[in-house]
Amino acid sequence: MQSELINLEKFFNDKYRNINGVGIGAVSIITQYQTVTRYTESGIDQISKRMVKGCGRHETTKNLILQDIFELPQGIAERFQPQYYKALQKMSAEEARIKDEVVEIDYINSSSGNIIIIKIPTYQKSITTRQLLEIANILEQAEQVSCILTQPIKIWVGIKNKTLVLEKINKNKVILFLKKFIDDSYTQTIKDINILSFKDKNEERIR
Repeated sequence: MQSELINLEKFFNDKYRNINGVGIGAVSIITQYQTVTRYTESGIDQISKRMVKGCGRHETTKNLILQDIFELPQGIAERFQPQYYKALQKMSAEEARIKDEVVEIDYINSSSGNIIIIKIPTYQKSITTRQLLEIANILEQAEQVSCILTQPIKIWVGIKNKTLVLEKINKNKVILFLKKFIDDSYTQTIKDINILSFKDKNEERIR
C-alpha cells in the first residue's frame, strides 16, 4: 500500500489555529490500495490577506480525492451546485457506493483544539488489516507530534453509535478499538483506477 501524508507538526502549528475564526483542515482517504492526504482548499486569511492552505470544507476535499482516484464524474465535489446534481446522475451504482467504502480521516487545527477524526466506512462498516496498518502509521506520527504541541491531539474514531473519544491521543487504545472492525474478506466495489500517492509534487511529504 502506498501512502501520501502531510507534515503534522506544521499542520498543527498554533499560528493556524484561528485562521478566519475557524482554523485549518486536511483529509486522508484510505482505500484498500493507497492513502492520499491533502489540505482542504486554500483561502484568503482575512488578517494577513495571504493565501492559506486548509480553509475549505472536509467533505469537498474528500470528494475531490475520490474523483481523482476513481475518475468519478466532474462536479461531484461541488455540493449543491448544478454540476453536482449532474454528476450524481452520471454516476453508476458502484461509483456511488465507493464513496462510502473508504476510510476518511479529518484533521482539524482550530480554536477548539487539535482534533483527528477517523471515520469507519459506512457501507460495509469494516476495515481491512492493511487499512488498520495505515491508520496505525498515521497515529504513530500524530502521537509523536502531540507531545510537542501546546495542545494535545484529541481523537474521535468510530461509526454511528460505536465510537471511541480520547482527550489525548493514544495509539494503542485506538488500534485495540479498531481491531473489532477488521474484515479482510470485503473487497472494494471498484479498484483504484489511479494511484496518486507520491505523484503530486505540491504535496508535502514526511517519508
